[in-house]
Amino acid sequence: FNVPLVVLYTILDDDHLSQRPLTGKVANASICMTSRRLAFIVEALQSATTEWEAHGAGVAIRIHGPGAKAPDHLTLANRALAVVTDEPFVEPYTSFVQKVVRACQSQATKVPCYSVDGSTTVPPNAVLKLHRSDPEGNLFFGGAPVKAWMWENSTRSQRKVHVHNTTQQGHLDAPDLRVTLPANFFRECDDTSSHSKLVSAMPSGWKQAEMVGLFSVSELSAIANVKSWAATSWEGAD
Repeated sequence: FNVPLVVLYTILDDDHLSQRPLTGKVANASICMTSRRLAFIVEALQSATTEWEAHGAGVAIRIHGPGAKAPDHLTLANRALAVVTDEPFVEPYTSFVQKVVRACQSQATKVPCYSVDGSTTVPPNAVLKLHRSDPEGNLFFGGAPVKAWMWENSTRSQRKVHVHNTTQQGHLDAPDLRVTLPANFFRECDDTSSHSKLVSAMPSGWKQAEMVGLFSVSELSAIANVKSWAATSWEGAD
């Protein structure tokens, strides 16, 4: 199709939690974003996003928090040729992905949306029998074990094959991109560049350097002491 690949990684804050404790006590409140978790994710992203960008993808990182809650993921989903998301299994990530699926389906010409299980060595979809799916992208399987150790035992014989195919055969290696984007693409590209059509499809405000919660790869990598930054500089972390 000769279209560019844009990767948006969104870090959710507590406002995305759909369930609240009945007691109303802060001590019992559900927490999605802690400074420790935020630091862990950002440190991982400093490494991973550099590789994604070097491969030719356009990369943006959105960290939600006070004054930084624009649903850019929904804007991009509406304007994409196709969407690929992670396949989460706990809140608030399941609700987050469901909103992306609904955004894809809201178009007159629906945007294909694919979810990928990146959390398990042996994808459940390869083992369990699919019973049904719903319009929000949820899949319902039969025979799912109720304990983690039961799943480990049932997939033990396949796990080594999957690990070998990934590490030795490169089955999950990203293919070369026909269309590549420059580093910090949404900061560097403009209406006069060869990627002007992509620039026009970006959420409003992405060209503004002062936009809270939006980071390019170089801006995220510039955070030297991530643990200190997460604990003292990002208001959205508990």
